[in-house]
Amino acid sequence: MNEPSPEPIVLLYHGLDPGDGRYADVSPGAQAYVVSRGVFERHGAALIESRRRVVDPLERFTRGLGSGMQPGEAILTFDDGLRSDYEVAFRLLREWDCRAIFFVNPAMVGTGERVGWTELSEMVQAGMAIGSHGLTHEFLSGMSPERQRRTLSASMRRIEERVGGRVRALSLPGGRWGRRTLEIARECGYTAVYTSSPQPAVLREGIWVVGRVAVRNGWSGEFFRNFLENQEAHLRRMRRADTIRRAAQRLLGDGAYERAHKALWAVRGTRSERKRIATDDKA
Repeated sequence: MNEPSPEPIVLLYHGLDPGDGRYADVSPGAQAYVVSRGVFERHGAALIESRRRVVDPLERFTRGLGSGMQPGEAILTFDDGLRSDYEVAFRLLREWDCRAIFFVNPAMVGTGERVGWTELSEMVQAGMAIGSHGLTHEFLSGMSPERQRRTLSASMRRIEERVGGRVRALSLPGGRWGRRTLEIARECGYTAVYTSSPQPAVLREGIWVVGRVAVRNGWSGEFFRNFLENQEAHLRRMRRADTIRRAAQRLLGDGAYERAHKALWAVRGTRSERKRIATDDKA
C-alpha cells in the first residue's frame, strides 16, 4: 500500500553564502537566514531524492486562479534579490534542472549586494521567474492604500520593462499584509501573494495567499532530511510558533515589533559570539 504524498510546501530562501565572507558583517537577524552553498546543495539533493516534485512556479499560482499545488509538490523561492541568487542558486538550479521564483526590489537592483538586471534577464531566459518584493523593502502595511497601489504597480512595471514577461507574483516585504493589501495587489494584476508564514496556500479576495517555510541557517542537510521525512510534525510546531508571532505583531504594531525583534536577535548574536570565542580559547 502506497503512503500518501506529503502536503505541498513552498520553501523560502534568502542569502546563500559561497564562503567568500560577504555575509560576515550582516546583522544577527539577517544572518539567521543565510545558508551556505554546501548546505543548499545538500537541501537540493534531499529534495531530489525524496518524493517531492520541484515544480515550476509559473505553472502554479501565476497562470490562473485554479492552479494550486498538488500533494508531494515543492516550490523554491528566494527573497531580496541578492547577488547569490545568480552566483549560487541559479547555477545550481540549472544543474538540477529545477525552476524557482526570485523576488526583487526594483529600486535596489544592482546596488550593493543586489543582483543586476543583466543577470536577472539571463535567469528569465533560462526559465526562472522574477516576482515583485515591493519597490524597496519598505513594509506595505505602513503605507496608505494609494501609496501601496503606486508601489505595487511601479514594481511590476519596472520588472516587466527590464526583463520581459509578465509579473504576477508578489512577496510581501517583512511578511506584513492585511485584507486591503490583498485587494490592492489583485487590482494591480497580481494573482499570488507569497507570505512568510508556513500556512497552506488559500484563495482569498480573488488572489492566492501562498504560505512559505522560511529556511534558516541552522538547517543542516541532516535537519532538512528530517524535516522532509517528518514534515507534518515540523509544520505543526512551526504553525503554532507563527500564530504566536503574528499575534505579537498585531499587539505591538510594526514599529515596536521590529524593535523588539532586532533587540532579541542582537542578544542572540552576542551569545553566539561569546560561545564562539570560548570555543576558540579552548582550541
